[in-house]
Amino acid sequence: MFFSEDSSTLAACLLDANLEQLDLSWQWFEGADMRRARLVGANLWGAHLGGADLRGADLSNAHLKGAWLRGALLHGADLTTADLSETNLSKARFDWKTRWPIGVDPVARGAQLDPDDD
Repeated sequence: MFFSEDSSTLAACLLDANLEQLDLSWQWFEGADMRRARLVGANLWGAHLGGADLRGADLSNAHLKGAWLRGALLHGADLTTADLSETNLSKARFDWKTRWPIGVDPVARGAQLDPDDD
């Protein structure tokens, strides 16, 4: 794991990391670079992912109950079958490629759809 200084906080670089099935509950990942990370089935209960770059990450079947995703980048992320109950999605950004669990309306939860770059 690498750390880089970002706006006076330390942000982890977990680019392409395989974190499947790990217990990462209550961990702090604010501003972390987690692009394309594999978090399938990971326990992220109560984790702080505010402003994290999760573009292209696989969070399918992840446990995100009570997690903080405020301002996270979720473009192309796979959140199918993820537990998003009590998850803060305000100001999180996503695109049409982002996959959400059935019944989750990200806009109603405060997330923002970015227009296509095409």
